[in-house]
Amino acid sequence: MNILIKNGELLIDDNFKMNKPKHIIIEGDRINKITETLPFEAKFDQIIDAKDCMIIPGLINSHNHSYANLLKGTTENIPLEIWMMYAIAGGANRTPREIYICTLLGAIQMLKTGTTTVLDQLSLDEAGLRAVLQAYEDIGMRAAVAPMIANKRYYDTIPMGADIYPEELKQEMDANPLPSIHELISTCENLIHDFQGRGGRLNIIIGPSAPQRCSIKLLEEAIALAETKNVPLHTHLLESKAQAVIAYEKYGKSMTEFLDEVGFLQPRTSLAHSVWLTDGEIELVAQRGASVVHNPVSNLMLGSGVAPVLKYLDAGINVALGTDGANCGGSQNLFEAMSFAGTLHKIKDFDYTKWITAEDVYKMATSSGAKVFLQEDEIGSLKEGYKADLVILNKNTVSLSPMTSPKDLLVYSENGSSVRDVIISGQVIVERGSLKLIKEEDVIVEARELAEKIKAKTKDVFAFFKKQEPFVNHIYREAVKKDLGINRLFN
Repeated sequence: MNILIKNGELLIDDNFKMNKPKHIIIEGDRINKITETLPFEAKFDQIIDAKDCMIIPGLINSHNHSYANLLKGTTENIPLEIWMMYAIAGGANRTPREIYICTLLGAIQMLKTGTTTVLDQLSLDEAGLRAVLQAYEDIGMRAAVAPMIANKRYYDTIPMGADIYPEELKQEMDANPLPSIHELISTCENLIHDFQGRGGRLNIIIGPSAPQRCSIKLLEEAIALAETKNVPLHTHLLESKAQAVIAYEKYGKSMTEFLDEVGFLQPRTSLAHSVWLTDGEIELVAQRGASVVHNPVSNLMLGSGVAPVLKYLDAGINVALGTDGANCGGSQNLFEAMSFAGTLHKIKDFDYTKWITAEDVYKMATSSGAKVFLQEDEIGSLKEGYKADLVILNKNTVSLSPMTSPKDLLVYSENGSSVRDVIISGQVIVERGSLKLIKEEDVIVEARELAEKIKAKTKDVFAFFKKQEPFVNHIYREAVKKDLGINRLFN
């Protein structure tokens, strides 16, 4: 299909200034030409008039958990180590249909607020992961699904857990068999075989949940598979202080040093959160060419701390942006994440010449995010030859009026309400604010019904984790007393 988008004002990455109206010619799934000369219109299958509109590349959400879309608003004022149990319980025992609708619910919000690409990391069986991929395919979104693989008991992933958990509780947990390394890797292989590159939009990423949740053998197998199949690696790294504490307890070294020793740190690797890294660890990540995915909202909501993003940027680390799951990030709107990222890091130093800029943040949500997917020459920019992933925003809105500095307005003022049209891989997915491929209202109705059913059938799982909460609470309070030589909280 050939599409002409005419009369739009483009935000081009290299100067971050609005240009006089231009025309974009889309052939198939790519931007064929950007021109100031209006071509002969009769040869196009579709013509989109973008007069009085700003056109930007599709935003890229580089860390997300779609299972949480049915859990938003269910937790408040608990730290990660306790919150994790509620998250696991809330996501348990779901059918493929429940998973499918849950995925669509978050995708709707992302698409209607200008996000065209998402990295979705999930702890599900193969049937559940296939349901997620099918949902993204049906709604037309570009997505990379990362099976969130792990093979350790929860009490083995938190400081002093094996010592503090009572034996009867550990035995009750141990009664449920863990998946084998072969099973976990085979699931990833099957998904790569069936979905990698499917429709030009779907991809698979190898996503160990976190280093402390995986055996060394599982990490090694995950690395080998990613290298063999040439797909990215993704994991959570040092999201909380307790995770920094357990690294020294388990490995006698920092978590980042441990990851480097097993070969995980490399240019194909992205590290979600990365809050509690020391200066030495930051240097190591920079040397290995790995990326960091900043999730400012969830780090604040869970009280985990503030990632030293200015240090990452100064070190030359590629920094992308994520919303995290809706049960700790609140929203799947990347404009909100950009606003938080743009304001949060201005209170780390009185030297205003070092403050983060709107340009820094905008890149996190576009071209820097593309590197996480190993697609920096495909997405994240408005360039000829790139995938036709773009967002058309109406300039005649409160958020974008007056049109002063486009990049500043996008980061600090826009909330997604100006998004008019969304095109992904050369296909119109959102037109005049409405989804083209699914019925939004049907998804919302079914999601409400399913949320009540899921709540009822997970009562026993929640009760089981409730028994663990006093011990995890004690572990958390002891861990945060440890002196690590750094502080990622505001004083």
